[in-house]
Amino acid sequence: MGIQMEEILNDMPLKANVKNALLRDADEPLTRYLWLLDAICRNEWDVAQSLLRDVGVPLSKAAKMYMQAGRDVAELMTSISKAH
Repeated sequence: MGIQMEEILNDMPLKANVKNALLRDADEPLTRYLWLLDAICRNEWDVAQSLLRDVGVPLSKAAKMYMQAGRDVAELMTSISKAH
């Protein structure tokens, strides 16, 4: 989009810790979860498993949560498309 993430976040009513995580601030604990999502999107499963261990989530639970998130997004997209 040609806009820096910092500029986008300046106008958003988000808590500072969420903004810092979105900027991938290594000092922000929430950033680990975004790194985890980044690793999954890049199919970097060794990195993902290491991050899961760091946050104390077993791989089997993470897989279930990932699948549920996919179903939730599909449901949300369906409800949005029906509203328009």
